[in-house]
Amino acid sequence: MAPAIPFVMLAMTVATTAMGAMGSMAAGQAQQEAYKYNAAMALQSGTAEAAQKEQDTRRKLAEARAAYGAAGVDIQGTPLEVMSDMATQGELDRQTILWKARTEATQQNWLGQQAASEGKSQAIGTILSGLGKAGGQAMGMMGSGAGTSPLSTYTYPSATAAAHY
Repeated sequence: MAPAIPFVMLAMTVATTAMGAMGSMAAGQAQQEAYKYNAAMALQSGTAEAAQKEQDTRRKLAEARAAYGAAGVDIQGTPLEVMSDMATQGELDRQTILWKARTEATQQNWLGQQAASEGKSQAIGTILSGLGKAGGQAMGMMGSGAGTSPLSTYTYPSATAAAHY
């Protein structure tokens, strides 16, 4: 029964490596989905805010027309220029709101792509680390030492020995 223990340990190393890699990938994908949701919410919020700004501008223009009409002012010349400027400023504000929402959504999507990429990188690192451990265990099972690297048994010359050359 004892000779089976190294094989069990090797299998456990492979299994935990696979689980760790899958966990890293899943975490990256979950973060990406969260960022996608944030991007969608930024667009939705920006669109709603822009629509509200458009309604406010229309209301202000209607109030100005009513005030000019009540005062008996002909809507030509300066009053028309004032109303035109109000409409232009309102549209500029609406477009700015939409631009900010799109910029936020783009940033959130980019962050999601980075999170997914990070998850993949971590998974690859986990796999490579696990392969190194499994290789060390396999070497140990073949009799070259209990999972030791040939480099770990090398004796490096001391600094004083190198000075004598």
